[in-house]
Amino acid sequence: MKLYIIFLFCFYSLSVMGSEALSEETCLLQAESYGNGQGIDEIEEKCLELFKRKSLPALRFASAEDKISGFGYKNVIVVSTAGKTRFYAGSSTRLKDLKHLKYDSKQKEIYAVVSSGEVLTFSLEMIGNVGPKRLLIHPSISQASNFLLDPLNKQFIIVDADQSNLYFFDKDESFYKGSSMRPINRIEMPISKSNLKVVQVSEKLFVSDQSECFELEASDRKNFRQVASTTCP
Repeated sequence: MKLYIIFLFCFYSLSVMGSEALSEETCLLQAESYGNGQGIDEIEEKCLELFKRKSLPALRFASAEDKISGFGYKNVIVVSTAGKTRFYAGSSTRLKDLKHLKYDSKQKEIYAVVSSGEVLTFSLEMIGNVGPKRLLIHPSISQASNFLLDPLNKQFIIVDADQSNLYFFDKDESFYKGSSMRPINRIEMPISKSNLKVVQVSEKLFVSDQSECFELEASDRKNFRQVASTTCP
């Protein structure tokens, strides 16, 4: 009898694990086929819960001013605004293996970094299985350990900690416009990748580790100056 109970318990546990694994696979398939006209355009509520549970901090955003929040997971971006939940999902979005998300309250745009080396810009005016409004492609993007938005200078900042480089891109340029896709500037950071931390506070950019802190000169945004460690956020 005891062996029978143990067998049932093990069988049930394996079944639950299998159903959870299948659940994610099914949910990602729902997101992939969303809006393709070949089935029901629906992403089930249990899938949204799974995506939110597995979404990392780098894939979450919120703006109290605009009453909007959102999160991403692999091939879908879920946006909640005006009491509605909508999705960027489907083959037209180019969403695959999401790494970073940012929201720009001034432009009312969402920026998504995917591991293939692209920054995808989406407008809140069109949500669904839609292509990105703008598309930035560069090899450094695939190495992004962090992704920062500089609304004041209208730039994306790609942090490549492995190579200790910062790349600055004009966020309004796009592959669709025939742009060169070259960064405006590339700066070598003054600290090696060990324990590297890059933080943006308003228009200021700080690079630090456990013992040193540097601020990027705001005047030319080309040189770092060392500042007191207590200055670093």
